[in-house]
Amino acid sequence: MDRIRIEDKSDPVQPNGFNPSDRIRIEVKSGRIRSVKISKAEQKTKTFDGIAGLLSFNARMGKKVIVAISPDTENGHVIIRTDAMRSRLIARDSCLMTDSIHGVITELPYRDINITMTSGYSRSLKRTLPMVVSFLLGMSMYHYKAHLLVVFQTLWDSKPTLEVFSNEFPGMTCDLFTAEHQGFVLAVKEFCNVLEPSPVKLEGIYGFCSVHSKRNARKFAKSSECPPEHKDYFLSATNRLLEKLSVEEYKSITTGQSFLRPFYTLANR
Repeated sequence: MDRIRIEDKSDPVQPNGFNPSDRIRIEVKSGRIRSVKISKAEQKTKTFDGIAGLLSFNARMGKKVIVAISPDTENGHVIIRTDAMRSRLIARDSCLMTDSIHGVITELPYRDINITMTSGYSRSLKRTLPMVVSFLLGMSMYHYKAHLLVVFQTLWDSKPTLEVFSNEFPGMTCDLFTAEHQGFVLAVKEFCNVLEPSPVKLEGIYGFCSVHSKRNARKFAKSSECPPEHKDYFLSATNRLLEKLSVEEYKSITTGQSFLRPFYTLANR
């Protein structure tokens, strides 16, 4: 009986008659090798088989752990929230913080894949814990919107008005990443049924993180773009800028965007 080895992969050396974007199945039979193009229908089936496998994870666990999933290129994501994470988020013990872990995959074109977490402080456990964790397949505002919608849906059983949202939302800090900021606005508008082009005022509910600002200042100071003789001056000037701001201004997203955006852009080149 012939042994058949099948590998589902993109052939690094594309055979004649195939395009670079084609998915190829390599078949080895009777000592002969041939390349077979995988049809779009078969690719789609494999995609949905993978999704079905993820969804069956909830059934195997006996609980709904994966609460949202999408294979779309626009906002591909897998979002996790356990019952314990949900309870801590509903408790609203503290302001929330959303941050991402990058560099999970470094190869192009997958380097935008990241793990995004919304965390908060638990008074009962006396520590900061993740409350929603997402595996995002990109870094666009639509990816962050998908993550933040789960946060909002956990906090409210039914969609609130924008006024109720602004009064009851515990607040969130960010690192001035534009896509995250825009994703927050999109999520609020959809969740609160805000019609375009009505604005969403973020003062008091969305601010930037001082830790990220100082970390990025040190990052830029160590880079080759900052002349060594200017390093100390740059860091001291940045600290003086932050010290001049009141607590309210320091946490303001508007202040952050107008005063610190140029510095943040330099620090993240």
